Amino acid sequence: MKNSLLWFTTSTWLILSSTAYAQSHTDATLPPISLPITRIAAEHIPLQYTSSGLTYKVLKSGTGQRPRAHNEVEVRFVSYDTTGQVNDGTLNNVPVILPISAMFEGLREGLMLMPAGSVYELYIPAHLGYREEGQARSKAITYRIELLNILP
Repeated sequence: MKNSLLWFTTSTWLILSSTAYAQSHTDATLPPISLPITRIAAEHIPLQYTSSGLTYKVLKSGTGQRPRAHNEVEVRFVSYDTTGQVNDGTLNNVPVILPISAMFEGLREGLMLMPAGSVYELYIPAHLGYREEGQARSKAITYRIELLNILP
């Protein structure tokens, strides 16, 4: 089984999840972050929209500050493709520290909306989405993300 590795370059970051992690998180419940909400429970939370096309749900509202583009953030997350399959995430619920400036547009915008301590579900359309290395087109993607801490 592969170990999860964090690869960071100046233009992109990737988290390569183990096969066992992806296979164990394809059911109707989401992996634990710190808020155990099933997809069914999350369906009753109203959607919010930004002018860019990002759609999101506030699953837990935090009380901390919001990050800015120059900050690094400590997060736990899981992402899903348009079929609901796990794309990547933080393995074993261990937080990772990532620079906002290196994130793709939709994830960067979503994180800068979130006060520290929040859990959001972000529905990122293709024009703001994740682009795999070597691919010409971006992809729509869903993130369930918990913003734990903001670093300078």
